[in-house]
Amino acid sequence: MIGRSIGEGDIDKAKQYRKHFTIIGMTLASIQLLTMSFAGSYYIYAFTRVPEIIEIVNSVTNIVAFTLFFDCLQGWLQGIIRGLGVQRRAIKYQLFAFYVVCLPLQGFFMFHMKIGMYGIQIGVLIALSILSIYYMYMVFCEIDWSR
Repeated sequence: MIGRSIGEGDIDKAKQYRKHFTIIGMTLASIQLLTMSFAGSYYIYAFTRVPEIIEIVNSVTNIVAFTLFFDCLQGWLQGIIRGLGVQRRAIKYQLFAFYVVCLPLQGFFMFHMKIGMYGIQIGVLIALSILSIYYMYMVFCEIDWSR
């Protein structure tokens, strides 16, 4: 919708779509965060009854909830970025966030700090946070919508 509006030359309409997508995206991300925070530990029982696995999953449920929040944010922001046609600029930051930040942090937390699965999730959370913040900046501040 944003890409089509920009293609038609209706920048104001595209910005209205951005506003609506922001409201919907933030609402869905918040619902996902709250659902996972309060009911996340019960999801595992649908898949297993093994106490060791349940303990591991329960130990990372809260961090996974925040990871899902930022994943949802960057997901809908990527849609806007595609509509604007600036994927090339965004991919550089995505590569940076996942390969320069996420992977080394995961290795550091998992092997050096010895916090296991929690460390893997912290690395992903930090990378998705960086991406979400940059994509928000990109969509709301950096992009010239009239080009």
